[in-house]
Amino acid sequence: MDYIKMKDFKKGIKDKTIIVYSAKMNYNSYGKFLFFKFKKDNLYCSGYTLGIHEMRNRKIMDIEINTSYELKTDKDICTFTGNNILSKQEILFILYEREQELKNEELQEDTEANFLFDELADICDDDGVLAMLEDYGFEF
Repeated sequence: MDYIKMKDFKKGIKDKTIIVYSAKMNYNSYGKFLFFKFKKDNLYCSGYTLGIHEMRNRKIMDIEINTSYELKTDKDICTFTGNNILSKQEILFILYEREQELKNEELQEDTEANFLFDELADICDDDGVLAMLEDYGFEF
């Protein structure tokens, strides 16, 4: 998984080296996050940030890039972007609002399962570790 520091993401938005097509709050297997579709360095990317990773019991503050796509045809680009570009002001406001919300969210007390997940996921992938720990009876 690739990462972009939040300060670098914001700088890229301000100097227009990052173009954001969508930003929506949603859930995945690990918690509630702000999900993005964006373009950086001629790659179209999806990623997430500004949420609490419930299995690791920590706040995610940088952009975690899920996938990068080399989209070549106009049709593929249109499908990915939805013909939508968020303005610099819109996306910076969305980021600011979510950062403020996240400041007020409390983490749970760490459990043995959180500790094990965090340690193992750093050397493996999150999905594999989740399945393995659930097989051994750990609950999150």
